[in-house]
Amino acid sequence: MYTNNTKSKRILVILSGCFTLTNAVYIKKFVNDLKYEHPEIYEKYNIQVITCDMEVSIHTYDAVASYIKELDIELNNIEELVMLGFSSGGVISSHVMSKLYAYNFTKKIITYDTPLHVRYNCEVFEPYKLYRMDAMTYIMVKYSYENHYDYEKIKYLLSKPNSIFNPNGATEYANIIKLVHNWSDTELDHRSGFNFEQTRDTKVIHIRTLHDPIVRHETSLEHIVKNQDKITYHFETIERNRIGHISNMAFSLDYLKDIVYAINQK
Repeated sequence: MYTNNTKSKRILVILSGCFTLTNAVYIKKFVNDLKYEHPEIYEKYNIQVITCDMEVSIHTYDAVASYIKELDIELNNIEELVMLGFSSGGVISSHVMSKLYAYNFTKKIITYDTPLHVRYNCEVFEPYKLYRMDAMTYIMVKYSYENHYDYEKIKYLLSKPNSIFNPNGATEYANIIKLVHNWSDTELDHRSGFNFEQTRDTKVIHIRTLHDPIVRHETSLEHIVKNQDKITYHFETIERNRIGHISNMAFSLDYLKDIVYAINQK
């Protein structure tokens, strides 16, 4: 875990994408950019980059929520919790925040290039011939379980794809997850999508790239529409006319303005 070691009661939790929580390069760059470009925010918040490289991120919701509850006790009541999730980390953030429903601190969820339903997003790619993000996801999921702390007990559940060229990645990675955790299809669907069960004073800022090669915005929109009745709080979408998936952070500081705007939301 990375932390800037402040004892501030304003917490900024940062979660990575992919299928394990890591201190990814783009997170390191963001924290460094924040430190030098916006020191007022860097110093104001108790920054927590949560990592867990021997567990799959879809199974960390309870653990991350428990950590924040312990932090609340340690700090004698958190005043504000901002959860910033990159890519699928935005979905994790929503589930963790939902588990903190009973807490009265100020709550904010910021998603950055997040597919609001990871499983449905991957399924879109299964019929494709060449550009197969579902196959890539299958490989990442399988790799994560191969590095799992309980690998010896679960390795027999890690199936091989039917074909290296057409593995039906979304279907097969879903089957692995359900087998390993003994989850129903309904449970996996719930955990794979943004959790809209939030308190009325929660603020959600969804930052997305218009031309994102990984995120299919139509699946995110369908998930929002399906849960429209639950959105009784501030839910804002910021869309930028650019190309890439988180990659716009690489050579520019322009991305910071959206995240800083979201953090500073009153």
